[in-house]
Amino acid sequence: MQDKPKIAIVMHGQAGTSNKYGTGTELDVELSYKHFKKHILDKNPNVDVFMHSWSTDRREKLVNLYSPKIDYFEPQITFDFEYTVGDPNGPGGEISKWKDGKFKGLDNLRFHGLFSRWYSAKMANELRLINQCQNNFVYDYVMLTRYDLAYVEDFDFSSFDTGKFYAIPPISHHGIQDLWFIGSDKDMTLLCQMYDWIKKINHFPHKFTHSHWLTLKFINNVGLDEKLDFFGSERPWGQGPVGAKLGPSPLVRDHYNIAEKTPDSAMGEVRNKLRQISERKITW
Repeated sequence: MQDKPKIAIVMHGQAGTSNKYGTGTELDVELSYKHFKKHILDKNPNVDVFMHSWSTDRREKLVNLYSPKIDYFEPQITFDFEYTVGDPNGPGGEISKWKDGKFKGLDNLRFHGLFSRWYSAKMANELRLINQCQNNFVYDYVMLTRYDLAYVEDFDFSSFDTGKFYAIPPISHHGIQDLWFIGSDKDMTLLCQMYDWIKKINHFPHKFTHSHWLTLKFINNVGLDEKLDFFGSERPWGQGPVGAKLGPSPLVRDHYNIAEKTPDSAMGEVRNKLRQISERKITW
């Protein structure tokens, strides 16, 4: 047990919508913040927040709420490199239904979201590292998290162990719960190298490959599995809407029963919107 550890909260990604891949109604960012304040900020005295986000239109409100040490909001990047999913002879192209084949850029929003999420995590962590370097100290704990969680259990960092790497239980054949992770400075920097790993994967096993499975594979590959421990109640797999509401930090959309089922056409609408606002492309 540690007295008053120095804590960095590293936030990444979009500010949240009522369905996946940026589809559905935008969520009120205050819904997550009130849980964050009650169960994290009010329970720990030494917390600094760092933010990277694609939600440039919500920067002012997020900064006013969280008061980050450093923030960086930027228009969505297009990850414009080619990769294969499942059968390389599949139709590929822009999807409204799941397909195999070759994809690039915004063709497949599932995988574009995967690259986007882990790039944002890497960038947010870089902001934390800059602050450490400039001020010549190291955070005891780093929490990598997102903008759309409803924390329902107290996160008392003084009760954690700096030698462990924490996640939500349980692990299953699906992979690991990846809503947040807590670890040391070095361990979190290691995890945030995942973007550099996944962008080099030329052939993903199948169209249902997702972050849960890939993240666990990466954790095992880099040795973080030896430090892996769990915090909070279980968020069981395979229980649909019931399971989604469980665990120490369900998604806001599930906790408040505001999740939406969006039609396939919404994927095309998001894709077109991203094409309009993207200012940069990463081609490798």
